[in-house]
Amino acid sequence: MWKVIAGWTRRIPARYRALIRQQWPITLVLCATMMLQTGAVSSSFGYFIAIPYSFLFILIVALAPLRPFRAAIVASLLVVGTVTGGWLFVERSALIVGNGPVIIAALMALMAYAVRYLANRPARLAIAAIIIALEFGIAAGPLAELRHLGDFIKIMAMVQLLIGLATVPSVLAGLYFRGADRERDQRTEQEIREAQQEERMALARELHDVVAHHVTGIVVQSQAARIVADNDPAAVAKALELIEHSGTEALTAMRRLVGTMREGTRPGEEESATSQATMNLDADLRALVDRAYRSGIPARLDVVPGGDIPPEVGRSVLRLVQEAITNAGKHARNLTLVSAAVYRISEGLRVVVTDDGDGGVQEPIGGSGGYGLVGMRERVDLLGGEFSAGPGPQFGWRVEIFLPIETEETQAP
Repeated sequence: MWKVIAGWTRRIPARYRALIRQQWPITLVLCATMMLQTGAVSSSFGYFIAIPYSFLFILIVALAPLRPFRAAIVASLLVVGTVTGGWLFVERSALIVGNGPVIIAALMALMAYAVRYLANRPARLAIAAIIIALEFGIAAGPLAELRHLGDFIKIMAMVQLLIGLATVPSVLAGLYFRGADRERDQRTEQEIREAQQEERMALARELHDVVAHHVTGIVVQSQAARIVADNDPAAVAKALELIEHSGTEALTAMRRLVGTMREGTRPGEEESATSQATMNLDADLRALVDRAYRSGIPARLDVVPGGDIPPEVGRSVLRLVQEAITNAGKHARNLTLVSAAVYRISEGLRVVVTDDGDGGVQEPIGGSGGYGLVGMRERVDLLGGEFSAGPGPQFGWRVEIFLPIETEETQAP
């Protein structure tokens, strides 16, 4: 049976399911109030009117968040119309519409909804209409029993006091929920902006790491081919072969990254468990250095760590070394050697990449976007490591990185 009910509720549009979740408490309270109210009705005529009339107002309140202004106007017209009709066509002793607890509570709820959901001008109009309805509804009962004209002023003064007691908490409740809604919306928007910014930064890092290395090799080989074009045609052919190979690798990497994005994977995260994972850091580092050397960057790998390395750390080390070598090939002047050292210490991994440039900095073709060092620092920060980059003690450029690795000893209290 419950499965049947659950299947039926799933057919309800999401908008109305959310409305039911929001409105069931106040609907339940109004229904309980209606039961108490109808038990106090003495005449059969009044009982016949009270139940459907109260149900109508409960329905209006339940649907009010969808059309708060329309709900306030309709409810106000109903109260004013029925009270006026009762005075004109029904004996005053049977005048029970408009002044019952359910009607007053419903009007208060509608006033709160108007403040919560409507802009200032529509909210003021809705509140004014509800106050007029409260005037009619609250005054209907006492005026029906009026015997002396001198009591009219006392009755109306009491009515104004009761209207104030109904209006103030309703408006305050509406303002409270309006502020809570605004704060929640702002928080949600901020979280969305932060998530989008995080996605953009992750994508920018990945694009830079994947493409810049191959493109740098293409640029270096193109420059070398231009220099030796007249004297060594064979070297030009070799350079063109390397350019073709680097371009193919760049396209493959781009297709892999685009495929990852289409599958909904965040760049730099879940790929670590896919074909892009660094399962053997030693072999991947040597392959990276070999590709750099063949693309025209004189790179050398001095030390390779041993032991188990978490995939996310190994992948980051590979990307960091790749970026450091790429930067050296792009910026170092009179470069003859880029040395990459990766070794294990007790707390984690130490990465040092140096070059022997003469201290000058050459502007790469197409300029520099300035994202290399920023992306490297972001990668290191994400893993809780340390990063430094700057001129070497004697010449060239030095990048030094520490990435912590948790072991059983470091995790123990």
